Amino acid sequence: MEILELINFGSQELKNNNINSFRLDSEVILAKILKKKREDLLINLDKKVTSQTIKNFKKLIKRRAAKEPVAYILEEKEFWSK
Repeated sequence: MEILELINFGSQELKNNNINSFRLDSEVILAKILKKKREDLLINLDKKVTSQTIKNFKKLIKRRAAKEPVAYILEEKEFWSK
């Protein structure tokens, strides 16, 4: 599976569960799992991801779909970045 497919999967799951920021949340969660900046994902949408990454991503998307805040899922909250 490629990054774009995974982002789209996560976005659809979140959208189906009435998460307004479905696309952003999907991208942020995947970026955290891959230890990349969100921008890096968006320029590498055709890159393949491992089955373990897919499993971890789906687990976190499920938590977000249950309305758990992204900051809790990622165990961090950005306040101000430069």
